[in-house]
Amino acid sequence: MERLPLLETLVLGWFFAAQIQAQSAISAGYQGHSYPSRFDIQPAAGDFSTGSSALAPLRYGDRIFFTATVPDAKGIKNISRIFSVRPGEAAQMLPVNPRENDLHAAHEALSIGADRMYFTLFKQTPDGKQGQSEIWYREKTYDGSWGHMVKLPKHINLPGSVTTQPACGFDLAANKELLFFASDRPGGQGKFDIWYCTVERDGSFGDPVCLPVNTPDDEMTPFFYTHRQILFFSSNKPGGLGGFDIYRSAKKTGNVWEAPGGMEAQLNSEFDELYFSYHQPSQTGYFSSNRPCNNCRNTTVGNGRFSIFTSTMQSGLLVNIFLADNQTPLYGCNVELEDTATGTIEMTLLKMEDNTVNLAFEPDKKYRLIVSREGYFPAFIDLDVGRAEFPEVLSKAVYLKPMKPRMAEVRQ
Repeated sequence: MERLPLLETLVLGWFFAAQIQAQSAISAGYQGHSYPSRFDIQPAAGDFSTGSSALAPLRYGDRIFFTATVPDAKGIKNISRIFSVRPGEAAQMLPVNPRENDLHAAHEALSIGADRMYFTLFKQTPDGKQGQSEIWYREKTYDGSWGHMVKLPKHINLPGSVTTQPACGFDLAANKELLFFASDRPGGQGKFDIWYCTVERDGSFGDPVCLPVNTPDDEMTPFFYTHRQILFFSSNKPGGLGGFDIYRSAKKTGNVWEAPGGMEAQLNSEFDELYFSYHQPSQTGYFSSNRPCNNCRNTTVGNGRFSIFTSTMQSGLLVNIFLADNQTPLYGCNVELEDTATGTIEMTLLKMEDNTVNLAFEPDKKYRLIVSREGYFPAFIDLDVGRAEFPEVLSKAVYLKPMKPRMAEVRQ
């Protein structure tokens, strides 16, 4: 398939149409956990028609921030800029962008209070090669405008290294604000790695910490979902579906993190999925991908540019079925999921080969889980999932009791 040189485009935030070709390896399955969820993936609605790829979607309220390229003031070359768009309105270039015509701005991130915007700045060298990539920020002033640009200190923007793709979060256990970023700085696990530092109350930044989720390959585009303390990121490590795939890892204590798990194949593909972010009020995920789609210049080998996709996401239910008297797995069961409001059976599984099943459900509904097997008393379990949200994983253990003693018991 045709590919853009991803590491260059991800770091810089700008794209060039005629690029190299690369073949992406497709592997079966993921390394790590998988999570039962419902995904409804669609190209994002809104005016992202800047004529270039759309990257780094981030929703705040009814506004979606993103990165795209536009011609510079002289119309000579393309420059990367940060935009925002609201429903029914045209995309607007943000005033946080630099005035300098030779500076690229990309990869926006909002602090917890939304009073500071971090972004990547990059200056292209005269020969068109990569220059220093650094993270800067602007703070909101008393009148709601954005203040002057401030560069992060040298122990974050390490000279000679690429520092890019900021993401904000909050450590609930330590009661500290966090800043995540991607970098190829020394001390990591491989090529590009994800790092984070604390943002102290006095405005200083702690020492960068390399996350244990990193591998010898590339980990990039972090997003931290504070409510559940879960880090989402993209990686091109082996074991995915191809190219860059989206992974997740829950924060435990200190720098201890859950083993990364790949998102389902509905979300990932053999193409590239990057810049995942999650908007909790609408239970919607946003990401950039060059996968084919109906209204983004699709081809069977993928797009010539990245488009923004949305995914309405709710949690699922992980059901494990056991024999009641000795808690051993019970196979060959039938599982039904009934909408109790309508009496409709929404899903039926007969004589399952395994004792485990992942069930997806709609939010704000009440269900009845019915588990049965010949020779056993059926189980009827009422489920109220109205408050469940992605990426919460619900689980239920079901125990079936035999209707009459098994042969081993009769012989005794």
